[in-house]
Amino acid sequence: MTQQKYSKLARNSPIRVAKYMSQCLSDSPPRGCDLEAAKADPPRGRGWQRVARTTKELLHEFPVVDTRFKGFQKYKSCAIVGNGGSLKLKKYGKYIDEADAVIRFNGGPTTNGLSDYVGSKTTIRFLNTQHLGFHESKKEILLQHVTVEETMQKFINFKKRFNGDIYVIDGDFHQLVLDTMEDGAASNGFYGLLFGLERCEKVTLWGFAKGWNKPTSDRAKLKYHYYDDVEPNESQLKRDDLEAPKVAKFVAKHSDIFEYGEMSH
Repeated sequence: MTQQKYSKLARNSPIRVAKYMSQCLSDSPPRGCDLEAAKADPPRGRGWQRVARTTKELLHEFPVVDTRFKGFQKYKSCAIVGNGGSLKLKKYGKYIDEADAVIRFNGGPTTNGLSDYVGSKTTIRFLNTQHLGFHESKKEILLQHVTVEETMQKFINFKKRFNGDIYVIDGDFHQLVLDTMEDGAASNGFYGLLFGLERCEKVTLWGFAKGWNKPTSDRAKLKYHYYDDVEPNESQLKRDDLEAPKVAKFVAKHSDIFEYGEMSH
């Protein structure tokens, strides 16, 4: 989000991000949901969630213009590093760090002996609400999800005391992700895929293996995260099961750009 875009709105105008269709059909739909449109076949639209109102204080925390990515030359190579347990199968770190840009997600760490497996370099980090502002180095570019007003206020408070690069993901990018997903809550990893398509000439995916909870005769059960023993909740399981075929379809469609790292090393 930039001052250039939102300063054009009248003072106290709502700033909104798109919500996915299933939310509009839930028992407690977000504000702005067009229920008839959500029920149509195919759906004609979704709903919108207000995340802020245009105020001088808010706009002050946005960059004037997008100096990081707009008009910026694409990275020649990107490593998009998910948090999946497949990263602990081998020491992939040196291959990951060879990329011009390394994209990570949420609290995925590189320290405490993990760099041999996942690399030590981080160029960009996508952050969900639970990991607002997380970083290992102030050299990282932080791209923060903000989909409710409470998170926007937390972002403002954090930004005032943070001497680094952190930006709110614009509503237009949320819309692009939802249009590509068609429906369902996209993971941060799916946001990374769309970013890679837009900003990288070649992309290698790491730690995106699904079926983590389905051991085979020649492979033990993979951990959900490479860095902890947390098990996913029901909502995460459902999201991952819905998203897995969409990720596979997306990668296959753009196979001239994307490849899976674990399969090639």
